[in-house]
Amino acid sequence: MSWCCEAEWAGSSGAYRRDRRKDQLLQENRYLVLRYLAEDLARELDSVLDGILRALSARRNTAAVIPMAALRRSGA
Repeated sequence: MSWCCEAEWAGSSGAYRRDRRKDQLLQENRYLVLRYLAEDLARELDSVLDGILRALSARRNTAAVIPMAALRRSGA
């Protein structure tokens, strides 16, 4: 899961592409990627923390389901 604001990279399309490649690599290795603006952290910290908790909760619920589905496909 990734959340970002393209305004952060408005001045540099190269920086945007590099960050997208990093995000993709991290996600391929099962990392959860969340992006927030520094100003959101300063002004809306409670909302940011709530979003992080929701994302982690959703990931935990999904992670518990994936191994069982994989086991069924493998015939184990």
